[in-house]
Amino acid sequence: AAAPAWQHIRPIDIGVLLSVGIVKVKALKRPRVGILSAARSLGLDFIPVGEEEYDFALLRSTLELKEMKEFLEILTGDAFRESVERIGGYDCTDSGRVIFVN
Repeated sequence: AAAPAWQHIRPIDIGVLLSVGIVKVKALKRPRVGILSAARSLGLDFIPVGEEEYDFALLRSTLELKEMKEFLEILTGDAFRESVERIGGYDCTDSGRVIFVN
């Protein structure tokens, strides 16, 4: 017999199942959205369902600031890219690329 799809399996349910000799139960877990790096760190399988791009918008004049130049230098540097790609699940191909929008 199957339990309703909404039913959660509690520790007491497991105890009852074991007491009547049931040692194997098929259960479904609700899918959660995650990232490859988290799955790898937990030793889990991962099925990618999509990709996202993130932009960092700012005023053009901000590009002349010393801090922004240093920030862009880090984003385009090999050390940053290697570090992020080693985590897994990220593509740094366009990291630090400046796009002007009118």
